[in-house]
Amino acid sequence: MTRLLSLLFCLATLVVRAEKSQAAFDDAGGAFLMRELGFTEDDLRGVGNGRVAFRQLATEDGREVAAAGIVRVAITPAEFVRRLTDIASFKKADAVLQIGTFSAPRDITDVAGLTLPSADVRNLRSCRVGDCGMQLPSYIIDPDEFRDLVSSDTRVLPTFPDLRRHLMTALTSAPTVSDVLYWSKEKVARKEVVSVTHLAIARQPSTSPFAYVAGSKQLYGSHYFDAALGLTIVLRDPTSRASAYVAYVNRSRVDAFGGLFGGITRRIVRSRARGALADFLEVLQRRLETGGSLE
Repeated sequence: MTRLLSLLFCLATLVVRAEKSQAAFDDAGGAFLMRELGFTEDDLRGVGNGRVAFRQLATEDGREVAAAGIVRVAITPAEFVRRLTDIASFKKADAVLQIGTFSAPRDITDVAGLTLPSADVRNLRSCRVGDCGMQLPSYIIDPDEFRDLVSSDTRVLPTFPDLRRHLMTALTSAPTVSDVLYWSKEKVARKEVVSVTHLAIARQPSTSPFAYVAGSKQLYGSHYFDAALGLTIVLRDPTSRASAYVAYVNRSRVDAFGGLFGGITRRIVRSRARGALADFLEVLQRRLETGGSLE
């Protein structure tokens, strides 16, 4: 009899936990995640219980890779954004070789700590129009490449029109948006990639299920990526003010999908993107809750 009561108690506890996990998404936020990003109720229930959910997103451009993931973190939305704003500490990891922020107004000394990879220096010396080992094609320098990437997202970014408008224009002040402009040198596959990124963090109304949404816009990347857009959506947790849900959506256009083996490369990149994003979110969850690093 005692064993039966214990079993019934355990089952009841599991049911209550599952109901609480589901209840955390019984609002506009949960509907958004399922409708726009393709997550299921089982996905969200698992996230509420501490797991990571991942979805590959459909794309129309053959060079584009898109993915989304979501995780629950045991810190407040405001604390998450405070740490994100300190981008040099937030991105600390073995693969991030160097990183720094730009001041306002920008100054050449902002990049004094950046050292260019020796291979890139050699490539610059011999760089010619139509024959260059670095990313300097005219269609990338022209903002139309990023605009085209943004226009391909018809579901997620349009939910946040103020942020979309802010990312599509030059860096301008806005009362609900804070901006960080930073550079980094990171190890990607076999190359060291130097990039410049604009991070915009927009505070959302208190009546919204979203506390903050941040957009990261690649202004320049020395290798691999023609354009990149990252969205970090911080959702309130109705069951606890001390935690939040973090959804991350990434869209990238990769320059390695052309040629004879383009299709094979695309499949490899997409399969790796799934594991890489899931791993990142799991590490991010542990790091934010323990105060450790991404290493």
